[in-house]
Amino acid sequence: MQTIGFMRAARFGLFLAGGAHAVGCGGEGYEAGNFENVDVASAGEELTVSEDFLLGIQLGDEGGVLVGDPQYTGFIEGGTSTSPWACDSNCYRATYGKLELDVASAAGDQVLNKDIRVCLQAADQGTPPGSGAGTMRCTAWASDSGGSHLTGLATDQNAFEPGAYRLQLQVRNWPTNQADWVIDYRFRIRVWDTDGYGPWSTWTGWALQDGGGETSWATDKNGFAPDAMEVEMGVNQTVVDDFCTPSHKCQNGFGDCDTANDCKTGSSCVFNVGNQYGYFDNSIDVCVDSP
Repeated sequence: MQTIGFMRAARFGLFLAGGAHAVGCGGEGYEAGNFENVDVASAGEELTVSEDFLLGIQLGDEGGVLVGDPQYTGFIEGGTSTSPWACDSNCYRATYGKLELDVASAAGDQVLNKDIRVCLQAADQGTPPGSGAGTMRCTAWASDSGGSHLTGLATDQNAFEPGAYRLQLQVRNWPTNQADWVIDYRFRIRVWDTDGYGPWSTWTGWALQDGGGETSWATDKNGFAPDAMEVEMGVNQTVVDDFCTPSHKCQNGFGDCDTANDCKTGSSCVFNVGNQYGYFDNSIDVCVDSP
């Protein structure tokens, strides 16, 4: 039985409108349930499995009244992608912020050994949105347990009341000599103006552990025309036995399974074939499509 990692499918959205716990980075502890936390430095060879997800952003003003359309990145499997610019209904300064982590209701396509980070960029007011864009601000990679999972403040070129934001989901191969991981994520935001930060929003739920969810609303100290915002990505890296289960059935080529009931319809659980499917340990039992 090999310990391997996985991440539930998820969709993450950022909402702005006017008027448990991470081990590693981005939180104050994680309710691991049946998971066993491990030390990154002592972990073995690389194998991470995740289900595909995308990120979205939506802006608004006046207490959520003038809400614009949400804009989304592509999925992890498609590689690095950037959402279209999002703004409120009149593309004029947003005042309140809110995040949503929307987890898929059913298992999606699974991707192997992918590492992500999230970036945020701001632009001037006005239509079409996107002029006067500031610097893209990014978190550390999820695999970097020692890095900051804050984007840092994103603002436009003149650092004054941005009217549009967009997200970028950066994707790369999971680094070698890393561990076999469960990667779980949650997010929160805070809003900044010249008089300082407003309070953090609450966290979303964990994508895997809690099924995601929304944060509370966040704004700057006076609730009026902030100049920047930033996102924090909470990352939990743990290991777990028995990735494939009757409630989380694996598709062809994924393991570790115990019986055919751990695999999607049309697949059976084949023992000790891990090397044939890209695993470092041949003792991995893999779901394989029946001939």
